[in-house]
Amino acid sequence: MGGSGKLCYIEGWIEFKDKRIGQRVARMLNNQEMTDKKHSFYFGNLWNLKYLKGFKWHNLQEKMRMKTIARKQRLNAEMAQAQKEANFFLARVEQARRISQKEKKKQEKALERQSQNPTTTSSSSSSAAAANTTETTKVNRPEKIIRRFKQRKVVADPTSEQASSMSDDILKSIL
Repeated sequence: MGGSGKLCYIEGWIEFKDKRIGQRVARMLNNQEMTDKKHSFYFGNLWNLKYLKGFKWHNLQEKMRMKTIARKQRLNAEMAQAQKEANFFLARVEQARRISQKEKKKQEKALERQSQNPTTTSSSSSSAAAANTTETTKVNRPEKIIRRFKQRKVVADPTSEQASSMSDDILKSIL
């Protein structure tokens, strides 16, 4: 990073016509300051050069192409995942809307039944009203299903001494 605190380039490549000149430049400039001027933007920054034996420009282009392809594949995977999550959310919203419509229709039917039932006496009307209110409360609040699981007894470790005496009891309970 150096003295400037601003990072402009991370890596770069230089091509030389003669490989011997490239090797000499890499040895000469490696780990040297970029400039001697104190007011320069690059003061305090060091060169970090390597001579890459057998490295050609098509290798560099292939590496860059592979990075681009990998980045595009990652982006496509992220987009597909986001689309899947959005579709799941929309499906749940649609499902909730259908459920609320069904509940609304059930409530409307219950109100129609209540209005269509003729009542002759006050006692029968109060019992019919009580029945209708219980129907509407059932429609408004679906019952929660609470699952209860029985706790099983502890089985002894088969390597212990008690395992041989308990094994007959366990086999009898299973069979």
